[in-house]
Amino acid sequence: MISALSIATSGMLAADDRLQASASNVANMLDAGPLDDGTGASGTYRPLRVEQSEAPGGGVAVRVQARESSLAADAPDDPATNAEGLVAFPDVDLVRESVDQAGARLEFAANLAVVQAGSQLATKLLDAVA
Repeated sequence: MISALSIATSGMLAADDRLQASASNVANMLDAGPLDDGTGASGTYRPLRVEQSEAPGGGVAVRVQARESSLAADAPDDPATNAEGLVAFPDVDLVRESVDQAGARLEFAANLAVVQAGSQLATKLLDAVA
C-alpha cells in the first residue's frame, strides 16, 4: 500500500509541474524579443516542455526543459524590431496549453483519489486491529 501512495504522490507532483510549465507558457506567450541573429540566441521567452518517464521503483520522473522555438511577427513599433520590422514571439499554442492544463488537472485528481482511497483503507485497517 505504501508503494501505491508513493506512486500516486509522484503523479500529483508531475501534474503540478505540468500545470506550472503550461501556466508559464501562457503568461509569457506575448513576450516579444529580437530574432535569432544567427548565434542561436533569441531574446524571447523559451516555452517550457515537460517530459515524463517511469521512475525506478514506480512512479513518475519529470524533466522540464525549455524549447528552442519562436515565431517571427511583424511589429514595427516594438523596440526589439530588426531592420525588416520583425520580432520573435514564443511558439506557444493556446489550445495545446489549455488541453495540457485540463489533462494535468485530471491527472492530479486521479492520483488524489488513489491517495484518499489508501488513507481510508489504512484507517479501516487500524480500526479493525484496535
